[in-house]
Amino acid sequence: MKLIKQLLLVLLVSTLSLSCSSDDSTPYSIPDPNTETPGVTDPEPEPEPEQKDIMIGTWNINELYLNDYALLLNDCEKQATITFNEDGTLKEHIVEYDCAVREGEFTGTWKNLEDNKYQIRVDKLSNNGYFNDVDYSTLEVIEEGKIKLTQQIQHEGENSYILSVELLKK
Repeated sequence: MKLIKQLLLVLLVSTLSLSCSSDDSTPYSIPDPNTETPGVTDPEPEPEPEQKDIMIGTWNINELYLNDYALLLNDCEKQATITFNEDGTLKEHIVEYDCAVREGEFTGTWKNLEDNKYQIRVDKLSNNGYFNDVDYSTLEVIEEGKIKLTQQIQHEGENSYILSVELLKK
């Protein structure tokens, strides 16, 4: 019995010594996330999307106000559109009160003057007086897709008046 115990002990010691290898000289360590791994690079951060000006797009004329009184526009006049392009140009699609579409190309320019102020200039053939060489004093966002441009107009010898146009994003 004593011999069996000794043989088991020798067998156990020899098994343990054979299972160890000589290349285990470095202790186990957890990799440092701050060190670079060869061949692996961090992805470039994606640039933030450029903020588009709220004016860019096609708008329907929804309401027109003179000194805060709504001027009645019929359904035909509300079909008129103005498109503000990213390059600072604009194009009008003019629909008259009798639903006749005005033929021709009506263009102009626009510029954001900062602090919710915009300069809008249309060509002389346009009959849209509310966009004819205008520096709007304010742009008000009423709700998503609905804005109001307001300007104060002063003619020589006359009282000033306030003209506002409400636009709906198409």
